Amino acid sequence: MPQLTDTACNPSRRRGRCRPAGRQTHALRRQGRAGPLVHLFALLALCASSGTPAAPAAIQSQDALREAARTFLQTQLVLEADNSAEITLGRLDPRLRLAPCQGPLRPFLPAGARLQGKLNVGVQCPDGKPWTVYLPASIHLYGEVLTTSRPIGRGEILRADDVRPRRQELGRLAGGYFRRDDAVVGKRAVRALPAGTPLDPRMLKAPRVIQRGDAVSILVSLGGLQVRSRGKALADAARGERLSVRNLSSKRIVEGIAVDPGTVRIAM
Repeated sequence: MPQLTDTACNPSRRRGRCRPAGRQTHALRRQGRAGPLVHLFALLALCASSGTPAAPAAIQSQDALREAARTFLQTQLVLEADNSAEITLGRLDPRLRLAPCQGPLRPFLPAGARLQGKLNVGVQCPDGKPWTVYLPASIHLYGEVLTTSRPIGRGEILRADDVRPRRQELGRLAGGYFRRDDAVVGKRAVRALPAGTPLDPRMLKAPRVIQRGDAVSILVSLGGLQVRSRGKALADAARGERLSVRNLSSKRIVEGIAVDPGTVRIAM
């Protein structure tokens, strides 16, 4: 059997010289040792570049803020019988990032705020790192008020069948409103009123029981004693209104309250 030579080429090639196989083997060994390190460094670089996504920082829930504000407003409202309220809350900036409150949230009303129409309601976190935010809100109150059941002419005296209750938004009734028939029946309209008009005190006037120039009886109550004298009305007046009268005996002008047709009471 021919003897194996430690060569990396055929000795019959040019010049009969061959590179010793040992050099090539040494280079391969160095490459073999470096290979795993290269792969390790590449893997580390990949991990460093991609990274593990960081857990998002905990933030205060805006839904919890809104619910706390809504509950607070509901507890603050004192509604009359048959009234109802509609509470609408606006939204905070979605970019707002608040640390979670460790204790209970504390809603409050800013000074001067009214529980009607548009307003702001504050929500405060007093624990940890304290913060305060303000949520826009609106409150609409609804209730039954008296409205005209037909067109009413100026000067007409209202009867019971001239009015009927209807549900209205109370915040829109800046002049006030009536709930009971006896508060409007017998009063006269100071202007024409279309059907369906919510009635307010500025639209109605009690009928005059005394007219200017009428002869009146002046009733003076002094303790349990009553004294009457004759007088002359110097103005028109409805029941319960004040007017001036001239005492025909003393010629003095005094002020009293119309209580009945032809009677003016003066309190002493």
